[in-house]
Amino acid sequence: MSQQITSSTIKIVYMRIFLGSFIKESQPLLTTSCRTSATLSRPLHTTNLHALDRTQGVLQAAPGFLALLNVSLALSRSHQYRTKLMEICLDLGILNSTSVRQALHDDEKHIFSLLKQIISANGPPHKQAVLELRGADAESFMDLLQMTLDKCESEDLRFWHGARRLLVKLSEVTGVLPSSLTIRDVTLLEKDAVFGGGFADIYRALYNGKEVALKRMRIFQRGQERHKIHRTFCKEALVWKSLRHPHVLPFLGVDSNTFAPYLCMVSPWMRHGTIIRHLSDNKGVDIIKLLTEIAHGLNYLHSQNVVHGDLRGGNILIDDQWQACLADFGLTVVSEATLATHTSNGHGSTRWMAPELHDPESFGFDRFLRTSASDIYALGCVCLEVYTGRAPFMNISNDTTVMLQVVRGIRPHRPPPDASRQMSDDVWNLIVQCWMQNPAERLNIRKFIETTEGWKCSP
Repeated sequence: MSQQITSSTIKIVYMRIFLGSFIKESQPLLTTSCRTSATLSRPLHTTNLHALDRTQGVLQAAPGFLALLNVSLALSRSHQYRTKLMEICLDLGILNSTSVRQALHDDEKHIFSLLKQIISANGPPHKQAVLELRGADAESFMDLLQMTLDKCESEDLRFWHGARRLLVKLSEVTGVLPSSLTIRDVTLLEKDAVFGGGFADIYRALYNGKEVALKRMRIFQRGQERHKIHRTFCKEALVWKSLRHPHVLPFLGVDSNTFAPYLCMVSPWMRHGTIIRHLSDNKGVDIIKLLTEIAHGLNYLHSQNVVHGDLRGGNILIDDQWQACLADFGLTVVSEATLATHTSNGHGSTRWMAPELHDPESFGFDRFLRTSASDIYALGCVCLEVYTGRAPFMNISNDTTVMLQVVRGIRPHRPPPDASRQMSDDVWNLIVQCWMQNPAERLNIRKFIETTEGWKCSP
């Protein structure tokens, strides 16, 4: 290649390929990057040739893409080209230049506008076109949605929730996760699991120099059922990824290498363990503070249209700031499918389950369905559990008997006055309001927080 060719040649190619009909069709492909071509002011001989070779490949692929009429497919392909162009800009040493960063920002605004049209459109055609994407196109569109979700959470909540629903649905039908969720270079610290539950094993590992918990699902099914569980796992990972709150366990990503072909969810290692262990080891703990933190976490989940579904002491961890963090929300669907049993006979949470979960038809439900009201019932059970250090109905050994008692409206007894942690009348009355037989009559989570916050502020 002649050194007489200057950056002006590159500029012309960019202008011809990317500006023409591409902008006219309003399809983003880092269209505004054309404005950054002026940054390529150095002679060609100072530029890595391999980067230019890749540029040529990207540019040659663009004309065929311009003919696409499917907006969702166009967005998917545009994201692929955008990614390649960013790699080229990185090789050329201009990715962090002001003009390129501005181009990226403008392009993201354009993408946001088109995604908003798809998600806000009346009728299903655009969304259905998204759900028909497969392979690299589906993964690229999911990466695009995830990137948008990460950057616009506080800008438009209605769009954000719609985008998350579309992302989750696309993942369910394809069994694929956005590449941004995958993390690598996870190192096991111990060969054996630190904890083994009914449907998962927990391993201690190292990631980016910090201890993490690796949760490997136990999957015994084969064929179609195994495929279904994998897709459900993807759904739950995406939901967890979207959650950010001080009292919700952070999600770091999905590890597909350590126990391949099994997928593992990765979260920070909580060295203080569960709330039950914490209370057992430390007698002077402020229980009301912890209950308030649990309620704040639950309120946040409900505000995000997420039902915890398995709220109990074993799923509440204590972080490095000695605060309560909710964990294992949403994973009940995976566990139920894995165990291939009816939910109410599931993995040890029967005693925290609301009556309508044990007998849906008697409460006017046509199927088993966890709700925010069933979470409130479980919250009442957690309140009892943190005072006693024991699961509800510990005087009854048989889970089936517990189920029958709960459906009949019978609840656990109040701890005796001589218990190691005395429960006030106010706390007991709060628990009773969480345990109302009619789901609609149970205490509102915001009222729960208002009440416990009031106790904290009282002299």
